[in-house]
Amino acid sequence: MQQRYYAHDPETPLSNKLLCILLGIVIIFLLAYVHGIVISINPVIYLSFVITIGFGFIFGILYRVISKIAKVRDSKFVIISGLAIMLLGMYFSWGAYLLMLSGELEYYFPSLGLLLSPVWVFGSIGDLYTYGSWSLFGGAVVNGIFLGLIWIGELIMVLYMTFHVLRAYEIAPFSQRFNKWFIKYKLHDEYQSLADADMFFEKEGNTLTEKVKNLGRGHSTRYGRISIFYLENAGEAYFLYENVGRDSKGKKETGTAVIDHLAIPNTEAAQLIKTYYGKKEFYFEY
Repeated sequence: MQQRYYAHDPETPLSNKLLCILLGIVIIFLLAYVHGIVISINPVIYLSFVITIGFGFIFGILYRVISKIAKVRDSKFVIISGLAIMLLGMYFSWGAYLLMLSGELEYYFPSLGLLLSPVWVFGSIGDLYTYGSWSLFGGAVVNGIFLGLIWIGELIMVLYMTFHVLRAYEIAPFSQRFNKWFIKYKLHDEYQSLADADMFFEKEGNTLTEKVKNLGRGHSTRYGRISIFYLENAGEAYFLYENVGRDSKGKKETGTAVIDHLAIPNTEAAQLIKTYYGKKEFYFEY
């Protein structure tokens, strides 16, 4: 019997994309405000790199959430727009930082993070490049090329972290008919790892529910995980079987799809969820 799998359609209405960008700009505007202040008052300059990495990580997570709220299915758009917004965020962060140095932080919001004052912003950055504003190891003031390289390094780090988080985001099945994401349910048990999909389909039983019943149990560091993407009245649902590797501490897990969103009848999906105590996953985790 020929199996059918979910065919992802990245086509997303322009209005959804614009909403995603708008919400992303609002979020980065607020995050940059905090980042700029923390960087300016941070007494240990070497922590600035860690703080900046966290800036990119937090924005990446929040932008994933935003893209799901806006129902954007185009992963390339999410990555590219996210990086562009982060570049804008670095400008906003500079705005907060410079206003902190000048003692005029209250102008951040009225001036839109100094977005309308680029001449002053880049002029101030040029002054910092020439004269510096902090010293290394309590000695010589850091300026010039060395300071410029530090700034470039921070920019690369924050962009890479944003890219890393957004690239890892897998777009879940989406119903064009109902304009909704399918809800993900994870079955309760941990099953055996499978070398390929045929191992599952060759199990005894005429239905998926029966085949799941005949699966072996997983191991502590490697097992099979079954997820069902279900939406009431959608007509069909999707079956995902992953081989999952778990580290020795039982914390970090990595999954590899063996059966990648197999299309199944909605009635069978409901039966699987009921029989194997499918747990609804948190909306923003998938």
